[in-house]
Amino acid sequence: MAQANEPSSAPLPGTHVHLREGVSVWCTRTPGDERPPVVFLHGLPTSSYLWRNVQRQLEELGRPTIAFDLLGTGRSRRGARGRLRFIEQARALLAALDALGVDRFALAAHDVGGGVAHHMLMLAPERATARVFMNAVGLSSSWPVPLVAAMRLPMWGELMSVSPSEPLLTRELKRGVAHPERIAGEVAREYM
Repeated sequence: MAQANEPSSAPLPGTHVHLREGVSVWCTRTPGDERPPVVFLHGLPTSSYLWRNVQRQLEELGRPTIAFDLLGTGRSRRGARGRLRFIEQARALLAALDALGVDRFALAAHDVGGGVAHHMLMLAPERATARVFMNAVGLSSSWPVPLVAAMRLPMWGELMSVSPSEPLLTRELKRGVAHPERIAGEVAREYM
């Protein structure tokens, strides 16, 4: 295991939590003591991979963690196409937590994960022992914004790889990190 001050590009092992035919939520977990786990929800265009080093640091402190890939992102399988609203994401993640035997949890959410977390708290406020929101989407009737709504279009993949040398999302991801040289090839693909 990497020390807390040594970031690792290695993904954490994970598993699919099967919810129904064709729908499963990918999660990574780290063990810990008897406290409720910290549940991490990512934003767009990332995945649970975003949280891997935070999970490792909390594991060193004895705190259990779970990081989910939201449906339609990372390794999660969303089943039939259609709208995936925050409320459906929230219901799926609460069902996944039930399947994992997790009744209470601390919640840490970033970006669109915040919108999902708000809905989880509306559906089951008694389950959350703590809440942390970082640059989070709130409860809004104006979501998704037009750019995010366009991500559902078949041409989105082509738009994101406009440069033959480096996809647009990889370039933008590098602009937002302290060590862009660490975002290359397989690491960039893990984030998406």
